[in-house]
Amino acid sequence: MIRKGIGQKLFYSFLLMAVLSSIGSIVAVVGLFQLDEKERRVSEIAIPSMAMAQDLFRVSLRVGSVSKLMLETREAQKAHALGGAMMAEVATLQSVIGDQPTLVFGPEDLAQAQALLGQIDSRLNATRTLTQQRIAHEQKLSGQADAVKAALSALVEIVQLEAANAETVAAANFAYVYEATTGGAGGAGIHDTLDSIIEHDFDLLDRLSELTHRLYLLRQDVERLQSATSLDEVDRVDRASAGNLEAVARRLRAVRDPARTETGLAQLKTVASLREAIDTKRALLSIRGLLRDAVAASDDAFGQLSDLIQARASGAGEAVDSAAGALRSLIGDGLIVVAAGAVVSLITLVSIMWFVVHRGIVSRLARQVAALREIAVAEGSAAPELSAKDELAEMDRAIARFRQSVAARRALEQELVRTQASLKVEVEHRTQELRETNTSLESVNQALEAARLKADEANRAKSVFLANMSHEIRTPMNGIIGTLELLRHTPLSTAQSRYVDASRESSLALIDILNDILDFSKIEASSVTVSEVSFNVAALVQQVSRFLEPRAEQAGIAFSFEVAADVPTWIVADPGRVRQVLTNLIGNAIKFTPEGFVRGQLGVVGPAASPCLRFEVVDSGAGMTADDVSHVFEPFYQADQHHVVGGTGLGLTICQRIVGAMGGEIRVESEIGRGSRFWFDLPLKRGTPQASAADTRVPVRLAGCRVLLVEDNPINRLVTEEYLRLLECTVVSAATGHAARADARRQGFDLLLVDISLPDADGRVLCGELKQDQQTVGASPRVIAVSAHVFPQEVEGFMAAGFDGYLPKPVSFEAFGRVIAEVMANHFVNAPATDTPALPSADVLLDAEALGADVECIGLAAVEKMVALFLANAPKVVEALRSAGAADVQRGIVHKLKGSAGSLYLMALYAVCDTLENATGEAALDAAAIDPLEDQVRAASAALDAFVAAARRA
Repeated sequence: MIRKGIGQKLFYSFLLMAVLSSIGSIVAVVGLFQLDEKERRVSEIAIPSMAMAQDLFRVSLRVGSVSKLMLETREAQKAHALGGAMMAEVATLQSVIGDQPTLVFGPEDLAQAQALLGQIDSRLNATRTLTQQRIAHEQKLSGQADAVKAALSALVEIVQLEAANAETVAAANFAYVYEATTGGAGGAGIHDTLDSIIEHDFDLLDRLSELTHRLYLLRQDVERLQSATSLDEVDRVDRASAGNLEAVARRLRAVRDPARTETGLAQLKTVASLREAIDTKRALLSIRGLLRDAVAASDDAFGQLSDLIQARASGAGEAVDSAAGALRSLIGDGLIVVAAGAVVSLITLVSIMWFVVHRGIVSRLARQVAALREIAVAEGSAAPELSAKDELAEMDRAIARFRQSVAARRALEQELVRTQASLKVEVEHRTQELRETNTSLESVNQALEAARLKADEANRAKSVFLANMSHEIRTPMNGIIGTLELLRHTPLSTAQSRYVDASRESSLALIDILNDILDFSKIEASSVTVSEVSFNVAALVQQVSRFLEPRAEQAGIAFSFEVAADVPTWIVADPGRVRQVLTNLIGNAIKFTPEGFVRGQLGVVGPAASPCLRFEVVDSGAGMTADDVSHVFEPFYQADQHHVVGGTGLGLTICQRIVGAMGGEIRVESEIGRGSRFWFDLPLKRGTPQASAADTRVPVRLAGCRVLLVEDNPINRLVTEEYLRLLECTVVSAATGHAARADARRQGFDLLLVDISLPDADGRVLCGELKQDQQTVGASPRVIAVSAHVFPQEVEGFMAAGFDGYLPKPVSFEAFGRVIAEVMANHFVNAPATDTPALPSADVLLDAEALGADVECIGLAAVEKMVALFLANAPKVVEALRSAGAADVQRGIVHKLKGSAGSLYLMALYAVCDTLENATGEAALDAAAIDPLEDQVRAASAALDAFVAAARRA
């Protein structure tokens, strides 16, 4: 009997498994055929319906987006391309619906779908046509608007040229009047000229101003017409432009030049075409409405078509659900059959694994494993027998191959050892590279340190640059402001006074910007200093408010500042720094508030043990974003980046540093469209009453004082010479240090004014040299430094060099006289003592001796001009005082009259004005208070007439 081997047993076993698998496959094929039939029904009905619905959705989205683009496009070519794209999408949709009519649609559904497609096609065609019309009307409107704007610009240019001519004529007439008045002329010629100026020149300028205003209003009407979105807006523009056109046509007759008039009338015809532009705008709005209706109608047709397809898709879905139920039933039966086959296959497989695999193969392999262990322990075992032909012989050959594999593994281990050694060398190499990297980083650190030192040097250079720029700017500004001060002391007309005041305010604004930059530089260098003196805080607030009220009135906003009742009158702080911060906050509020209000408030906050003064400024301006609020105190930061409003961007930074230096804190709250609120708190320290500067101010008199002026700048030298002559001084000027020393050796002086920066000498060194030269001639003058160097450390250096006082450039006449009076107190007989001033005596009507000294100093003609100006203006001042209703206005009028009285040494009138000025509170002066002043004016006028008559006889 032939014994079966392992291969035969395995053959029969796998044959049985194949039979069982074939039976299972046949069952599966039958089930798959049935599944295919069900699936085919789903794919032929449901999928086309879903695909059609998706195609319709995509086409609807594309047509909708193209429709929006057509509503917004401004180019005819682009609109044509978009219209073609819409029609292509509609054609695509018609193709989709026409591909499967019998599977999805019945005859009625197909007819309804075709009708809806026809509506969509017609609506889209209408959209294309309306879009072309809209673009054509927009282009026509743009051309008409541009033509009108160009004509308006031409008219504005004509009016401006005509206004310039009128201003030239008026200026010439004014010059004639001024020359005639200065020369002492008078009579009908001057009055006729004045009447001509008022009746013709001013009226012409007024009409030309109104014409310019109407032209700008017409330009606004054109821009409003272009941006109008409704017929109501167009009607408003129509009404407004009609009035403006009528006013322009009427005022255009004010143009006197015939050529300009002809050109203006031609341009006016073009401007009148604005009516055609308005009609075009109305037609454009109508077309836009029709276009929106067409788009809405096409969207509605798309919606109906979508509903139809969704309904058909829903029916297809019900068919799919039915087919899916049949599929589930079929799948359930198939699972039962497959489960039964799996059980039979499992039993058969277990039997084969036990009887064939385990007993016939695994047991025998176990014995071979034992043999393999012996091979692993004793490598020198005898070679296996390889001559047999059965399966175990194959195993022996496998064991031999295994032995070879063990030898190869050991070779790999040796290779691994060599690899580890190589890695060790690589690690050492990388370590060396890291050391080199550290060395490079140390070099970089040294370079950074060098860069830091260079930056420090640059910062020091910046300080030197700022000091030099301060000197270079302040030196010419001293000439400008000084010349304006001198001009204010000459007889001026109202217009000339206004021009001088405007120039002086602009110069002071430029000095404020320079001071901001210097303050910031000092704050950066931590050199900002504050003082503590007792001052009237309510008076300071009133001064700041009075200074800024004209700016608020010019901006057209309401401004007020309230002081709470519990605020003490006298406090201890730095009044200059408080004024600087408060002026900056209120000025910013006015600058950034186009309309509405700016309110200030001063009150006491905090616990009673440690109260604080709170200065608060609230405005109704545009406000700031949260990001702006977080950066507003940073240097050079400005909240409104899109609108240039001026300034350095340093004001709030300086305010924050100054308030911090005074021991306080500044904060801000703001919201876009709701305005801003700035406030700062300072520790409340109560002060003691001090003498008011207004009560101690007297005219400085230095008659006969010998002054040596050392100044290289010719303009500043001229200004200072005039200042000194106004103070009745005798002046000797020198442009260089060498010339100054020569003058100092020849004669003695009472006062030396020395510029620090001279072309041939350092003013600090020259100070000591001049003092030595003066000692040789028996004089001991006082010395005042004059310089544009204003840093505290520089001023301290001047005083340490031997100067007795310091005048910073630019300097006003009032500050000039005050500093000289302080320095010359107790050193010159005519200089008033700064600590115990004396008010003019109210018993003296006119100090004839002092006025006579002025005649000797500046001449009788100049004094007569001053007297004539007083006699002409004093009655008008009294009338203006009676007609003024506000107390602050009256206070300003009285103050000006007091200054005029002091200049002419009218002591009694000066005393009355001083009393009224100090007595003017919240209530206005009544007739009982003004009548004595008018009597005093008459008496002073009579005294001046008598003085002039006596001087002429002499």
